[in-house]
Amino acid sequence: MTGAKLRTNLALLLFFFCSIERAQATTTFARFNIGSYLARENLDSSGTKNDLTIISSRAFLRAAQLFDRDLDFAADIRDKHDFFDKYSSERLELTSKNDLQVRQLSLRSSGLNGHFFGSLGRFSLYESGGSNVDGAELGIRWSDQLRTAIFGGLEPQRSDQTAMKFNSDSVTAGTYFIFQPKVRGIGHSFFIDMAIASELVTGHLDRLYIYLSSIRQWKNSTLLALTAYLDTTPQVRLQNGNATYRQPFGNYFFSTATFISIDSIQYSRSHGLLETLQASPFREGTLEITNKFSDNVNINASASYGVRVLDSLSRQEYGVGPHF
Repeated sequence: MTGAKLRTNLALLLFFFCSIERAQATTTFARFNIGSYLARENLDSSGTKNDLTIISSRAFLRAAQLFDRDLDFAADIRDKHDFFDKYSSERLELTSKNDLQVRQLSLRSSGLNGHFFGSLGRFSLYESGGSNVDGAELGIRWSDQLRTAIFGGLEPQRSDQTAMKFNSDSVTAGTYFIFQPKVRGIGHSFFIDMAIASELVTGHLDRLYIYLSSIRQWKNSTLLALTAYLDTTPQVRLQNGNATYRQPFGNYFFSTATFISIDSIQYSRSHGLLETLQASPFREGTLEITNKFSDNVNINASASYGVRVLDSLSRQEYGVGPHF
């Protein structure tokens, strides 16, 4: 799809839903972003370069309460143009590449007027740890405190892919439940989200994992938060995990301790652009002490220590300074 055709289609969608808004009680929201990243890198004294020039854009549209019903429509379309993507041996130069992807195109009923809720189309589920689905979700709201759902369909983005596409050979399916009980006392809260999801590629079980996210907060702002992805195939192991504990001391000081554990895939996604080390599982602990100096200024002191599993290389960081 060309850029001109994409803009024309988005304009028609905007006109369509704005027309609905005048005729029905529909609420619409649209946003368009464009940005560019430019970098020049000389690899050696001979003049060999590794330059980057990328232009990316995003168009987002959401229409809520379609046709006076509990029905939402969302579209998220993104485009990235890389001017130096790959080397052409015939032309002896780098050629450009354009990636157009539909991140979201879905209808959703939140079930506020009944017990059932669901989604249809291409969407992401934070409830299952960010699963991307070309298919459907169907759930039941048992009470204000508990809801469960199942989902399934094609998987538009595998772990080896950086953009969403139509993958007819990849299937994902799973279930999740969310429990948020009423905790006694103002300022207290508890939340737990647990999911089991599978990913099959060409009929082979590529991944089966358990996702857990939980937050417990007390009235005095003490907080404990846990997030974990536990892989069960081909062996049981912690893929990615994050634990945070925050403890206040009086009215002006509080401490925050954080531990993270990531695998080599997540490491390759989050490392710096000039990273030269091979991707490796990584473990890191951080301790931060914060002083509320005034209503607008905090003084932070932090220390962190991390280790790469592959080669035992370590990293230490220390910092102190104001936060406005």
